[in-house]
Amino acid sequence: MAQIKAFGPGFGGDGGFFYVGADGKLHWVPPWDPEITRDIGLAATLSGLASQYAKNPALQKQVIGLAESLGNAHAPAIAQHLANLSR
Repeated sequence: MAQIKAFGPGFGGDGGFFYVGADGKLHWVPPWDPEITRDIGLAATLSGLASQYAKNPALQKQVIGLAESLGNAHAPAIAQHLANLSR
């Protein structure tokens, strides 16, 4: 597996960054929206907490639904960001 060399003010964050691709060329990844980072972090936390509500399936379903909604709200931006990484 090739090692990716990335650098910049906000690697994986809201500052954007450059990386050296498999083609040996420098590629720019645009800044990441800090709201997306916040919401995805919250969705991950909610997903982790959902198992604690196993005795209350209705509440567990609501917690999982909220996590899915947060993730799905940003799906187009996440897909674009991943597409930028694969160039």
